[in-house]
Amino acid sequence: MPGVIGLEPATYEIERAILDRRITQFRVIAETRYPALLCRMLLKIGIETIAYANVTDALTERYDAAREFARAPRKGNHWWFLYHGDPAAGFNTAVDTKPMSSDILDCGGGEVAHIEIFDFVFFVPMTSNVIADDLQSLPEPEFRYFVVTA
Repeated sequence: MPGVIGLEPATYEIERAILDRRITQFRVIAETRYPALLCRMLLKIGIETIAYANVTDALTERYDAAREFARAPRKGNHWWFLYHGDPAAGFNTAVDTKPMSSDILDCGGGEVAHIEIFDFVFFVPMTSNVIADDLQSLPEPEFRYFVVTA
């Protein structure tokens, strides 16, 4: 059911505290267990976004590194992505909500895919010349900066 999370308390004491309303809030940390796979998926979405606008452009040398990491990264290669989400916001399940959108942003000579999936926002560079400068200092858990290695 949309907006409902089932809960099986670990102990009877926790269950009793929930029923007695002594425990009224839960924090569910939802984080990818496989950031490299998520990064590759985001890159594929970015490449498809570029191809939707211009197939020929998507096949240019400029995106070779992104295509390689998305399809079959070489051992030791790395890429990064940034996640933003508001942990206090409820999950948006409205029927008229667009489940996903993506566009490509110009970042001073490089390009970054801006991808929104429901209430989650991701940024992943589409060109290897986009440097992640000081992203690790953004406040967690609203922002998560990942560097993944193949």
